[in-house]
Amino acid sequence: MADYWWGYKDGKKKMHWRSWEWLSTPKGLGGLGFRDLVLFNQAMLGRQCWRLLTDPSSLCARVLKGRYFPNCQFWEASQPRSSSYTWRSICFGLKLVKSGVRWSVGNGQKIRVLADNWIPNTRPAELHLLTPIPDGATVSFLLNEEGSAWDVDVVRSVFEGSVAEQVLQIPISRRVGEDFISWPYTKFGDYTVRSGYNLARTEKFFTQRSKKGGGVNSAVQETNLLWRKLWAIKAPGKMKINFWRFAHDCLPSGVQLTRRHIPASPLCVYCNREETAAHALLFCQFAREVWREIKPAYGIHLNRKLFTDPKSWVFDILAASTDTEKMVVVVTFWHLWLARNETKNGDPMRHPHSVAEQCKAYVEMIKLHLFKPDPSTSRETNKLVPRWTPPPEGTVHINVDAALFSPSRRMGIGVVIRNHRGQCSVACSELIQEVTTPEIAEALALRRALALSRDEGFDKVVIASDCLSLVQRVNSSVVDRSMVGVVIQDIKALATGFSSVSFNHVEGILVRRNRLFFETGWLEIQGFTDLVHAQWEKLSTMVGGRDIIDWWVFMSVGLRQHLKGWSKNLGKDSKALKASLLLQISRLDTQADSAGLDDDAWEIRYQLEEQLLQLYRVEEEYWRQRGRVRWALQGDANAAYFHAVANGRRHKCNITALNSESGMISEPRQIQEHVYSFYRELLGTTAHRVCGLASNIWEGVGRVTEDENNNILVTFSEEELESVVKDMKSDTAPGPDGFPVIFFQEILVIGETWGSPYPK
Repeated sequence: MADYWWGYKDGKKKMHWRSWEWLSTPKGLGGLGFRDLVLFNQAMLGRQCWRLLTDPSSLCARVLKGRYFPNCQFWEASQPRSSSYTWRSICFGLKLVKSGVRWSVGNGQKIRVLADNWIPNTRPAELHLLTPIPDGATVSFLLNEEGSAWDVDVVRSVFEGSVAEQVLQIPISRRVGEDFISWPYTKFGDYTVRSGYNLARTEKFFTQRSKKGGGVNSAVQETNLLWRKLWAIKAPGKMKINFWRFAHDCLPSGVQLTRRHIPASPLCVYCNREETAAHALLFCQFAREVWREIKPAYGIHLNRKLFTDPKSWVFDILAASTDTEKMVVVVTFWHLWLARNETKNGDPMRHPHSVAEQCKAYVEMIKLHLFKPDPSTSRETNKLVPRWTPPPEGTVHINVDAALFSPSRRMGIGVVIRNHRGQCSVACSELIQEVTTPEIAEALALRRALALSRDEGFDKVVIASDCLSLVQRVNSSVVDRSMVGVVIQDIKALATGFSSVSFNHVEGILVRRNRLFFETGWLEIQGFTDLVHAQWEKLSTMVGGRDIIDWWVFMSVGLRQHLKGWSKNLGKDSKALKASLLLQISRLDTQADSAGLDDDAWEIRYQLEEQLLQLYRVEEEYWRQRGRVRWALQGDANAAYFHAVANGRRHKCNITALNSESGMISEPRQIQEHVYSFYRELLGTTAHRVCGLASNIWEGVGRVTEDENNNILVTFSEEELESVVKDMKSDTAPGPDGFPVIFFQEILVIGETWGSPYPK
C-alpha cells in the first residue's frame, strides 16, 4: 500500500518520504489515516466478541461456552494450545474489546470495584483508596440500602476527591436493574468496527512513542484538534497533503535530497542559497514577493520572525487564522511549490506577480464553490418567535430543562406541567449536587417529569425538551448502553405506564426583535443635542393633521429609527477618532521631547487631550450602563428564578384571541391595532360619548363647585410639567418608546399642553 501511495516509475519504487507507521497513524495524531490491516482485522473480530457478550443465548455463544469456557465467564476464557483457528481469532479480538469496554452500573452486583473498568477516565490500576476494601468487593456496597442512589459518605470515604466526584456523577437506575457492559466511544454505547480500530491504532501510536522515549504529550487533545483543522481546510486534497508534508518536513527540497544521497543541487533555483522547504515557501526572495501581494489582499500574518520549525509554525497558523486565511496559505504553498518544480525542471522562471494572481484566482474559485453562508450565524432579527401550543383537552403539556450554575458547580432541573388551557397544574425544581454532563442532567429532568406526572395521576402527556440528542435517544428503538442509557431505560419504563405519551424537541433560545438601546453616554457627545433637535424639526413638518396620540407615536418612532441608524456607525467613528487623537498627541509629544513646543502647539495638544478624555468618558458610561443591564437581565440564581416566573406569568397572560365588534381576532398584528385604537379613543383629546347623562342623576349628590371645576380643567403649566420630569429618577430602564427618563430631562420637556413635547 505504501508503494502504491508513493508510486512507481519505470518499474522502480519512488522515494518513501515517510514511513508506513506515519501513513497509518490517525489524522488526528499527525498521520494520513491509512488502515493498519492487522489492527483493522482485530477490530472486525472484536465485533464478533461483542455479539457473544451482548447475546449469550445465541447458538454460537452456547457452543463456544460449552467447548472453551464452561465454568467461567467469557472475559476469563483462556486460549488452549489445541484451540481452533476460530477461537484463537476470537481471543485476538477479545483483547481489544477488554481494553476499551466499560461497565454501566445497575445494581452493582456484577462489577468488581478494584478489577473492572467502570469509572469514567480512571482505570482500575490508577485507583488509590483512602480506606482498604476486599479485593472481591462489588459496586453494590457503594449504593444506599434501596440501591437507587450512591451512598455519598461511603464513596467519599473510599476514594480520593477527584475519583469520588467521577463516581458520584455516574447516574443510577431507579429500577435497580442489572449491570451491563457499554462501549464508551460511541453515542449509544455499542461497539463498532470504526471505533474499535481507532482505539487500537491510538494505543499502538502511544505505545511506540513510549518505547522511543517520547511519552504521552499532555497537550494531545490540543494537537489532535489542530491536525483536524488542517484536514478541514476547504481546499483540494493534494494541496492539504502538500501542507501536511511541509509540516513533517518531508518535501523533496534540495537539502532533503542531498541528505538522502540523491544527486541533486542543494541550492535554491531562485537565489542560490541552501534550499529547505521553509526557505522555498517562506524565506526565499521569490516567495517573499508572492506573499507581499497575497498578505494585504486577505489580511494574513505569517509571523516568519517567530519561525523555529515547520510543525510549530503550521500549528501557529492553524490556531490563529480564520478559515479563509488557512485556505489562502494552503493554496499559496501549493502554487509556490509548483512554480519551484517547473523552474527546477527547465521551464522558464515565472514572475512572482503571475504566481500571486494565479493564487488569487484559485482562492476566489474555491470561495465561490466551497464557502457557503452559514445559516446558524446569520442575524435574523425579525425571525418569528415560536409560540407555546396548548395540548388537546385531557392531555397535559410538560416542559423540562436543566441548567448549570458555574460558580457553585451545581446543576438544577425544572419541570412545569400545564393543562390544555395553559394553566400551570404542577411545577417542581431540584438541585443536583454533583456536576454531570448537560445531556445526563436533561435526562434526569425528563425522568423526574414522568415520575411527577405519574404521581399526580396524569394519563396523557406531551413532553417538550430543548435537548435534541436526548429526544432522539428516547424516541429511538436502539438499546442505549451509554452512561445516560440507564436513565433512558428508566424513562422508557415509566412511559409504558401512560396511555399516551410523546417526546418533542423545542428550541431553547428564542430570537427577539432588534430594538433601540439608548446609551446615556450619547449625551456626552458633542452635537448630539443638535442632532435630536434637527430630526425633531424635520419630523414636525411631516406629522400632518394627526391627533395627539398618533402625533406622539409618529414622532417617537421616527426619532428612534433615526437614532438606531445613527448609532450603527458611531462605534466605528469613535474608534477612528480615538486612533487619530492618540496619533496626533504622540507626534506632539515627540516634537516636545526633541525641539519643544510653542504656546499655540501646547494649546492644540491640550484640546486634543480634552477630546480624548471625552471619548473615554463616553466609553466608561457605555460599559457602566451595559453592565447594569446585563446584571438586570441575568443576575444571580435568584434573579434567574424571578425572571423565569415573570416570563411564565407573561406567557400565561398573553392575549391569543380577542372578540371585537367585527368578530374574533387571532392575528397578533390585528389584536395590537384593535387595542391601540380602543385606547386612542378612550384617552385621546377628542370627546367620545356613547350615551347622554340625565341631569337628575346628580340630584342629592354633592357636586364640585364652579371654581373647583375650573381649577381641575386648567392646563398644566410648562414649569409644573418640567418640575415633574426633573423629579423623576433619571437612571431608570427605558420605556416602551425606547427612551429613558434622562433623555427627556436633558433633551426634551413637556410643552404647554399635555403630550406636546418640544426641544429645549
